[in-house]
Amino acid sequence: MTHSDKFLAELQLQCYFALFSFDDMNALLNNPPGIEDMRFYNHRIWHALHGVLISAANISKILWPHRNYAARGERLRQQLGVSDDSPLRSRSLRDHFEHVDERIEKWTGPRVDLNIGRLEYQAGRPPFRHFDPSAGAVLFAGERYDLPAVVDAIQHLLQKLDALDPYP
Repeated sequence: MTHSDKFLAELQLQCYFALFSFDDMNALLNNPPGIEDMRFYNHRIWHALHGVLISAANISKILWPHRNYAARGERLRQQLGVSDDSPLRSRSLRDHFEHVDERIEKWTGPRVDLNIGRLEYQAGRPPFRHFDPSAGAVLFAGERYDLPAVVDAIQHLLQKLDALDPYP
C-alpha cells in the first residue's frame, strides 16, 4: 500500500463513518420515542450528528492539511476531483463542537440548547445549538450550516473512493 493509498483508505473510512452516523440520525428522526424519553432521544440525535461532523472534519484535514503537508492535500484533491469550494473544506462547525468550552464562555444568548425541530427564534436570540431536520440546518452559537451539502459531498467523494478501491 502506497503512502497515497493510506490516505485514500482513511478518507474512505471517514466517509463511511459519517454516512453511518447520518443514517443513525435519520433512523432516530423517523422513529421518535414516547414523550418520556425525549431528552435521551435528543441526545442520541446530537451524538449521531456529532459523528457526521467529526468525520467530515477528518476528511477536511486530510484534503486541506496543515501547511507542512499542503502538497499531499493538493495531490489528493486533484486525484479525487475535489474543488476548494467544497463544503467539506470548512471546519468551523467542528471547531464549535471541539472548543465548546470556549463557546460557552463567550455565549451571551439564552442557554436554550440541543433543540431539534423547526428553527424559529426571536431575532437576535438564537439557541446555542439547534438542528432543523426539515431544512437540514445546524445552528451553533448563531452560525448556520447546511448539513445536506456536506452529506452530498461525502457521498460523492465516497463514490470516487469506492471506484478506486484503496484497500489491498
